[in-house]
Amino acid sequence: EHGDLFRQSFSTVWPGSPMIRSTDEINTGNTSIRQIGDQTMALWEAGSPHEIDPQTLETKGVVSFGEGLEGLPFSAHPKRDPAGGWWNFGQIVWHNKLVLYQLDDAGRQIKHALISTPHPGMIHDFAVTERFLIFVIPPFIWSEENIGPLTSFLDAHDWKKTAMTEILVIDKNDLTIARRYQSKASFVFHFANAFDDKNGDVHLDICRYETPRVVTNSLRWDGHSKNKHVDDTSLLTRLTLKKSSSEVDLETLTTAAVEFPRLPDDLQTRSELGNYYYTNNQGSVVAL
Repeated sequence: EHGDLFRQSFSTVWPGSPMIRSTDEINTGNTSIRQIGDQTMALWEAGSPHEIDPQTLETKGVVSFGEGLEGLPFSAHPKRDPAGGWWNFGQIVWHNKLVLYQLDDAGRQIKHALISTPHPGMIHDFAVTERFLIFVIPPFIWSEENIGPLTSFLDAHDWKKTAMTEILVIDKNDLTIARRYQSKASFVFHFANAFDDKNGDVHLDICRYETPRVVTNSLRWDGHSKNKHVDDTSLLTRLTLKKSSSEVDLETLTTAAVEFPRLPDDLQTRSELGNYYYTNNQGSVVAL
């Protein structure tokens, strides 16, 4: 048994590993590093942010954005706002909640809110437009019923292929749900561009997978070579959310696989598709 030597991780449980009591016990803080104000933060999407020394990489401690917010998750992909400051979220799957954060340029909290989600589907990233925050919630759903002594956090999720992907549009002014949409089942890690148009429709570009096999198989290490190959690819897809209806239009923008696209200055809310670039599956940087 390895329980005395190894604690469980996001996707792996060793025989004898103690059960986790919070996601911070599996928080590796290695998904991204962001500089917010004068703090360099090591981030993992389901755990607390940790400040690190940018020169030595020494951990300084957990970052808190206000009383009562200690220990709440702070995702790995905070977004800058073109008007200044930052937005981010944390998903609390066991309570089916999202905590939303608005920070100023120095990383001080302006406001926060706690909202309910339609289901505890895995959320890795989100989008910001001039007026809204947009969350795409795949039907890859965490369930307390799945928890067991040899069940990892990842294994507690089920893919509900006949369920719908839920989309929440959050008003940035009061952090309430302004609109809700549903689309056919799909999985997403990362977003590219997002913007509102003059008609009030919302457009967002996502790296869309047909299934979550990228996380359950391709990116998972469990010692078996069968789980080390890519068996699902993501295509850059534009979702248009109509103001006048609950309709969602999907348009595939690329024929090659696209993942982790980047925007100049890391800003969304750009109305032209040509304002960002991505790395294709051959490792080449491509401008759209």
